[in-house]
Amino acid sequence: MISWRFEKKYLKNIDFWLIASMVIIGIFGTIMIYSTSHNLVPGRPEYYMVRHLLAVFLGLILFVFSSFFDYHLWEKSSKFLYIVMLFMLTIVLFIGREGDYGGQSWIPLGPLSLQPVEPAKIMLIISLAAYMSKEKHQRTLLQLIPTLAMTALPLGLVLLQPDLGSGLVFLAILLGMFYLGGLALRYLLSLVGIGLAAFPFLWSRMEEYQKIRILIFTNLERYKNDPAYSKYTWQLLQSIIAIGSGRIKGKGLTLGTQTQLEFVPESHSDMIFSALAEELGFIGSAFIIIVYLYMIYRVFRIAQRSPDRFGRLVCAGVGTMLLFHLTINVGMTLGIMPVIGIPWPMLSYGSSNLMITLWGLGLVNSVAMRSQKTMFSN
Repeated sequence: MISWRFEKKYLKNIDFWLIASMVIIGIFGTIMIYSTSHNLVPGRPEYYMVRHLLAVFLGLILFVFSSFFDYHLWEKSSKFLYIVMLFMLTIVLFIGREGDYGGQSWIPLGPLSLQPVEPAKIMLIISLAAYMSKEKHQRTLLQLIPTLAMTALPLGLVLLQPDLGSGLVFLAILLGMFYLGGLALRYLLSLVGIGLAAFPFLWSRMEEYQKIRILIFTNLERYKNDPAYSKYTWQLLQSIIAIGSGRIKGKGLTLGTQTQLEFVPESHSDMIFSALAEELGFIGSAFIIIVYLYMIYRVFRIAQRSPDRFGRLVCAGVGTMLLFHLTINVGMTLGIMPVIGIPWPMLSYGSSNLMITLWGLGLVNSVAMRSQKTMFSN
């Protein structure tokens, strides 16, 4: 029976290893945000860290709330959440604040700002999981049309901001949930093929700065000395220099040359990996990547032992979202992925992304607590 009442018997099923990896990542994230931002606001070295800790506090409330209450309650509310998601993604087009690198994506809320696309990711996961758990016989492309349409509506609104990076996250979530939900590989490849065929149309609708970022990714050597593209190549070139200069052990916290002298724009947010590699070196950056991958592994393990299809699909969506963010974020700082403004959840500075990530992990923990494994299970 689904109830708002929490039963103590579920405490023994908390996934300890998931929590432990989250704590390690959270500590590293807080340290790195202070190291990369302490000199950004003159006379206020704690400015960004205090805002980050406020987001951590609010995110932990979301984590505890979504952990302790039955995740099936979200399934029952999925239609309402889907409508709220569409409303938020629509309203930001009219009252949103433009970011530093384009995109009308932010709604100011006192000391913090809400980026509606962040909660939209979890709302989309819940909505898709609720629908897909009931429609189990999605075995042909024709049967996938309702699910594709459910994703296309919010995706279109996100691309209107325009926010290409978050749009790709939506697509990754959909494909990940399809795959882990049991969709045949040939249909997944067909969907990818359709997406590639639609790229020329998408290219024609992109903003100029988005096209430039992709062109630079395809041929950095050609554009790096061109003054017309210096605004876009500078960040990437300095990021690559910072990562290489960290070598094995790094230069030490607050001692990274490229980071502390602000040669790498947004080193406290989207480019946090370049600062991590410069100041903590290969050892430190490899360690945190391994811990992060282990956290994602725990999410997928919980998906495997979920007592029902809805819980499995929710975990699949959250795990795919985290894996895609990690891959693109690290890849774009290394120059092997285009710079499309994808943060590293729980490491990058960003209140909305942090809080919503903790909400998603709380949902995963709720699934774990209602499975039959104990907190120290493999």
